[in-house]
Amino acid sequence: MSEISADLFKILLLGGSKWVIENREELNRINRFPVADSDTGTNLSTTLFAVYQSILNRNFSTTKELIKEAAKQAFINARGNSGVIISQYFSALSKYLKKEYLEIKDLAVSFKKAYHEVLDSMENPIEGTILTVMKDIGNEAEKLHNIGIREFLSKLVEKAKISMERTREMLPVLKREGVVDSGAKGLVLFLEGMKLALENKIDLHRIDFNPMSTSDSNESGLYCTVITIKTRAKQEEISRRIAIYGNSIIISGFENLLKVHIHTSSPEKVRETLSSMGEIISSSQELIIETEDSEREIGIIVDSALDIPRDLAKKLKIEVIPLGVIIDGKILKDQEEISREIIASKLIEKKEVSSSLPAPSDFIRTYSKLKRRHEILLSFHLSHKVSGTYNLSKSIARKLGINAHVIDTKNFSLGGGLKALYAVELIDKGVSLNNVLKIINEIESHTFVLVDDLTYGIKGGRVKPWKGKLQKYLGLGIIMGFSDKKEGLYLKAAAPGKTLSLKLLKRKIIKELSRGTYDIGIAFTREDPIIENIENFLRENVKVRKLIKSITSPAIMVHAGPSAFGVFAIRID
Repeated sequence: MSEISADLFKILLLGGSKWVIENREELNRINRFPVADSDTGTNLSTTLFAVYQSILNRNFSTTKELIKEAAKQAFINARGNSGVIISQYFSALSKYLKKEYLEIKDLAVSFKKAYHEVLDSMENPIEGTILTVMKDIGNEAEKLHNIGIREFLSKLVEKAKISMERTREMLPVLKREGVVDSGAKGLVLFLEGMKLALENKIDLHRIDFNPMSTSDSNESGLYCTVITIKTRAKQEEISRRIAIYGNSIIISGFENLLKVHIHTSSPEKVRETLSSMGEIISSSQELIIETEDSEREIGIIVDSALDIPRDLAKKLKIEVIPLGVIIDGKILKDQEEISREIIASKLIEKKEVSSSLPAPSDFIRTYSKLKRRHEILLSFHLSHKVSGTYNLSKSIARKLGINAHVIDTKNFSLGGGLKALYAVELIDKGVSLNNVLKIINEIESHTFVLVDDLTYGIKGGRVKPWKGKLQKYLGLGIIMGFSDKKEGLYLKAAAPGKTLSLKLLKRKIIKELSRGTYDIGIAFTREDPIIENIENFLRENVKVRKLIKSITSPAIMVHAGPSAFGVFAIRID
């Protein structure tokens, strides 16, 4: 069967919609990206339930009429990030499926074209999501022109499952949690449902689902805001005008309407902006509430440039705000949208990589979430000497009216991370907040960073060009220290060649860490036998209470280069 009638296509759409709805709780359970708010299944089900209800008891004379109605209902009722993406997919399909009867080749070609339309509608498309599955099934469908619908769907489902499993490895946040992308799984379920309906293995006339109504909330925080607007404005202009209010922007179109999706702390500003550009047809907003809980009375936040390993942060219930890394003009979130190992490889390949501050919306979301559970928040950040993260955090906490102690750790990488971890330890032991703040402010800290190429520091404006030329000419290994009272990073010592500079580093460590007990951190830009050598040296020559190792954040990596490492110590006796 290579020809698809309107009646058969209706069965496929009903089956796909129902199968997603029946499996919505599983999608909610694995929802981690872009926000772990456990609503992907609900949002997709609400969107597809509208399609299901609209077409169930209607007869359609052509597939063109059917897909247009499905696209219209998905567009009008789209909810959340995933719902808007799937509605845009339907809208794109409706542009290319315009015959009375469909042939497999029509469906195949439309899948690939629909993927590209969805891709173009997104402000910052990320691989490792539903987009990856859309792309892969589009490419697979192109190869399947001369087969029947049963075999066509079987092969697409098989390809979609393989693609979905790839998402587990493509996004660090999914790999860390051991799940696939929930949106990607939603599309797989839709294709599976189509196949089950074709095989008469699913009852299309019984469905158990009550869509949750959208709500406006006065509680401060980050809102998933979806607005339908009738306008002549271009999508690019709308995106540019509202980008200052949030992220996760998706703009999709159907006939003379545009649907705008954004995660924002200022939904009223977004509405105001859009109303000046056209007529608002519908508007909804929902407070984004993440589901994790904490037993500690004081909420703890760190930025990712403090290099606390993510598994340790999760164990200690520490919220991590990701800094950004810019690759090929796209801003990606540290350890959520791109791994540090990939960043290191890009630097080795001499690719242009730079860092950026965290997205304000990530601060707003995290502060607002913790505010509901804790009366007091502690937020630790790398020194203001090397980043604007501390000032950004302080500004947003003040704007939200949150009782937050925003702490400049007066260091970077594990130099600040060790202080945050020690503060958590003291709090959990019952030390008063005032004493914890006093201890962290006064604690003795030491920094030793070995760099063999200052080129990266020069690019980032952290090192003067003449120093880089001198270092390269003499073949020096540079040992940097850090002082919040000076300019931040400063030259501690230098020696010709890797072997001598490593020996000098060890002498410096012994001299500075000869008295007392220390928590030690080793941060590195890539795995190297030297790291194990340094760890063994420290354990043999320094009184170590705890030792933590971590690959460093992009904010540090892009300035230190692909082969630097640092030793950080705080005296805790």
